Amino acid sequence: MLVEKNSLVTIIHQVPNMILTAQGKAMQDGADGDIVQIKNGRSNQIVEAEVIGPGRVAVKSLSQQLSMSLN
Repeated sequence: MLVEKNSLVTIIHQVPNMILTAQGKAMQDGADGDIVQIKNGRSNQIVEAEVIGPGRVAVKSLSQQLSMSLN
C-alpha cells in the first residue's frame, strides 16, 4: 500500500506549464495505479485520484479524462 486510509496525501494536478498541489485525506487504501477517493482538505469535496507514489495521488482534468476514455 502506498496510500493508507485516513492518511494525509498530496494531491497533484498537472496542466501544461503548471503543477498544482493540495493536501487531502485518503478515504481508502491504495496501491500504485489504484483509483482512490480523496477528501480535499480545503473544500471537503471528494475527488477520485490515481495513486502515483507514497502519499501521492494525481487527479486529471475533465478534458484529460475524456481523451483517455476515447482511446
